Amino acid sequence: MHAKRLENPKAKRPKVKDKQLDAMIAKAWDEGWWAEKRRNGHVMCYSPDEEKKLVDVANTPSDHRTGPNTRSTFRRAGLEL
Repeated sequence: MHAKRLENPKAKRPKVKDKQLDAMIAKAWDEGWWAEKRRNGHVMCYSPDEEKKLVDVANTPSDHRTGPNTRSTFRRAGLEL
């Protein structure tokens, strides 16, 4: 589990408008990742290991390939969705 999750056990995961992307963030959260919302509306997801793997998830996707591209980014970071 990510260190910030251990520091904040009652923290809630950030949500995005797109259901497909929100489900990916929920899965990462359940696997121990840390996620925080940025000012630009994106959500940064940090892997539980200390290798500094980051996944940037858009709040509102503007391209039809955003879902598959985000899924492949999570896979490269070590999370199977």
